[in-house]
Amino acid sequence: MPLDEIIGPLHLTEGLCKCLSATTSRNWGSTSSSQPTSNNSSTDTVACDASANDNVDVSEGLRKAFRSSKGKQLQELVTLLSGKPINLKGVGSRPCPNKTEAAQQLLAVYDLILHHLIAHGALLNAVRPEYLLDKRDFMHVMEARTAAAAGNSEQEEGLEHWEAVQQEFWKYSTQAWNSVLLQVFKVFVLKRVTPAAVRQLLQTTHTAAEASNSIENLHSNNSTMSSQPTAETATSAAAAKQRQPAHSAAAPNSGIGQKQPATVLEDAAAAASLPADEVLASSNIFSAAEASLLAWMNARLAQAF
Repeated sequence: MPLDEIIGPLHLTEGLCKCLSATTSRNWGSTSSSQPTSNNSSTDTVACDASANDNVDVSEGLRKAFRSSKGKQLQELVTLLSGKPINLKGVGSRPCPNKTEAAQQLLAVYDLILHHLIAHGALLNAVRPEYLLDKRDFMHVMEARTAAAAGNSEQEEGLEHWEAVQQEFWKYSTQAWNSVLLQVFKVFVLKRVTPAAVRQLLQTTHTAAEASNSIENLHSNNSTMSSQPTAETATSAAAAKQRQPAHSAAAPNSGIGQKQPATVLEDAAAAASLPADEVLASSNIFSAAEASLLAWMNARLAQAF
């Protein structure tokens, strides 16, 4: 990963937004995400499709909605996927009338949410809660810190890092939100994928392929039986059969470059054989769920080609 993307990627795929919405039955891209999505709703209201311009990040509407909700949508998303609410003890529930105090309160909320995600296995050590604020709240926090550090050389030196963040705040914020959303997906959605579920999916696919081949063979046999040759045609066919070489007569129904149904099913069965659970869980790079999905992709690739 490049050093300039150590916090997180600058872009998200449209599929992540759609998957989160489909998993929770909510439109996380709108300000009214607490309402379940309707089958009759227009696609114009979905944040994943908010950008019609291919040059604009389609996930910007998603990040904007999460920022503007002041942490509420993120709490709802994590609670729905994990089944447990986030413990926000020590943070006042009432909004503060002072803008600086409100920004610091929101900062504490984001800090607790990040610790909650990290406790569940999310890799978010590079994400600071300040990055999740909007630019206005971030400036309120920085102004308060600058005023508190006045006259203290050590504290003033510690604030130099935040000057660089302030200059490119949009970049830090985008990477932080993208990283948080991806880790939420990885920890609470991708974790549900198991080797047993992948094996069952492949077996179901291959059973359907076997049934399709049986139906095609049945239709082929019926077509052959329904087309009765005339006496003249039968005589010509018999004479042509006598002139055929022995190897051609041994496999009259086989075509060049074509596989018989039995061979296709053998290839499908071979593709369905995933590595053992111990092998899938032994990677020091991928989780067991990620390794299962990669094995499923390899099996489908082998089956197709």
